[in-house]
Amino acid sequence: MLWQQVDRSGIRRLAVVGLAKNVGKTVAFNTLVRQAVRHGRRVGLVSAGRDGEDRDAVFSWPKPAVPVPAGALVVTVDSRLQGACGGGDAWGGKGIRRGEGGCAGEDRYRSADPAWEILAGLGHATVLGAPVLARARRQIAVELVAPGGRQAVASAVQAMLQAGAQLVLVDGAVNRVASAHPEVADGVVLAVGAAAAPAGEGGLAGLLEAAAWQAELFRLPALSAPEVVAGRKTPAETEHLRRFFGTSPLFSPQPGGTVAACWVFPDEAGGAGKMVREWRAPTTFDLAEELADAAAHASVPAPAQPPGWRRITDTAGGRCSRQDVTLAVSGAVHDGLVQALARRGVRGLLVAADPSRILASPVACRRFVAQGGRLAVWKRPSLLAVTVNPFNPGGRSFPAGFFFEAVARAVRPVPAFDLVADLVSAGGTGQDRDPSAPGDEGLAWA
Repeated sequence: MLWQQVDRSGIRRLAVVGLAKNVGKTVAFNTLVRQAVRHGRRVGLVSAGRDGEDRDAVFSWPKPAVPVPAGALVVTVDSRLQGACGGGDAWGGKGIRRGEGGCAGEDRYRSADPAWEILAGLGHATVLGAPVLARARRQIAVELVAPGGRQAVASAVQAMLQAGAQLVLVDGAVNRVASAHPEVADGVVLAVGAAAAPAGEGGLAGLLEAAAWQAELFRLPALSAPEVVAGRKTPAETEHLRRFFGTSPLFSPQPGGTVAACWVFPDEAGGAGKMVREWRAPTTFDLAEELADAAAHASVPAPAQPPGWRRITDTAGGRCSRQDVTLAVSGAVHDGLVQALARRGVRGLLVAADPSRILASPVACRRFVAQGGRLAVWKRPSLLAVTVNPFNPGGRSFPAGFFFEAVARAVRPVPAFDLVADLVSAGGTGQDRDPSAPGDEGLAWA
């Protein structure tokens, strides 16, 4: 069952993300809440977008409610909680009364509705209201509204863990995997549904390709994982990567932060290694050709840099082969960069910060890998399961058994579940591996 898959992982921060709208994400989310409570876990609930509203905001189709069990913790905006403070005249009795810094005086975190206990305010008000941390005193449905961007969601997750949540479930924003960022979640459940299929005859094939691609990205080697670090041949490379990603915009966003670094490591016995160049720039989109040049010719002086760029270091020594190059990117890994590397025949290791930063197409990435390149990430959450929904409220649906088998094959070895038809595919066990080692499975080894 899905719960056993999550429970065995020991993960406390779990994101439920979908390939598109109406693919069964809320059903998976609610199922996990129900099963966690049944097994005695105190849950915390937050969304990276919106969930639990009566109707879909885009198509106006009815949506399932998000029931909150008694004792559960919730982060949402005050306007979605009833009677969040005493004397709710300013909100018609349906929200937090505004005063300086939120609620007024002693009423600031006192609930006038017995359904909710308001524990704390969280940050600045959004367009829809002020984010609050609340505990449900009885079972009640709620609309989850994101407390802000990714950092706000990550802070909300930590607040619920500190308040006693044993498992925090993050409802992922539609058609995005950004809520599966390592700052937010340690584990992911991916919802795949017929509604994500492109229109036309090749719709199912396109859907299966998209599902397989997402599963593949979440199974890329994570170089920060202890078992991967321990098995690497170049400890200096691991240390350079740790320093780079530890100070990059991935964890401490700052304008003009470090977005890319290129190293060569000619000593396979684990020698000191050598950092070649490191750049600071707002994005990688205009940096692709220069980065590819650096990776292809590690000891060649970098091209002239546009205004605003700053070369941090340039300590290249002797020329090294192109497969010795490690190119780390904390910004977006997009088609322009991957195609530029492939054109130059770079066969080194391209390291993204996490799967959500890989925006390049499967075609571009597989061409890079087919030419001898390798792809990895610094950190990633674990993809624990895929849920399958054959129903499309606005288009073509599929027979449950047929659709389930097709998706289960596409995402193998990740286990798949149809939570309505009660279908289960055991999948397999995907292990982190050293991307420098040979193998025959997955994008990194092609």
